[in-house]
Amino acid sequence: RTGFLAIVGLAFVAGSGLAFYHVGVEQHWWASMASCGGTLDKELSIEGLNAMLATPQQKPCDRVDWALFGISLAGFNAAFSLALAAVTFYGARMLGRTP
Repeated sequence: RTGFLAIVGLAFVAGSGLAFYHVGVEQHWWASMASCGGTLDKELSIEGLNAMLATPQQKPCDRVDWALFGISLAGFNAAFSLALAAVTFYGARMLGRTP
């Protein structure tokens, strides 16, 4: 069980790192490695353009949709994932100590 908890803790650390990366993209600390926008075909017909205009636009990766106290959902995800990792590692350590 200790090993399993350690693996779960590592998953929480990885999730926290990914969420922190997304916070950095939202705050413009760095650019996203993935393309967040669509591409426009150079040989687009009028029908194709009308079809594109009828579909909803993609949300840019750096736009925050919702925030509480100035912290986006990605920020809360980073903080809670890191806290859960700490609790999980603490639990694994306590399980390892008991005979």
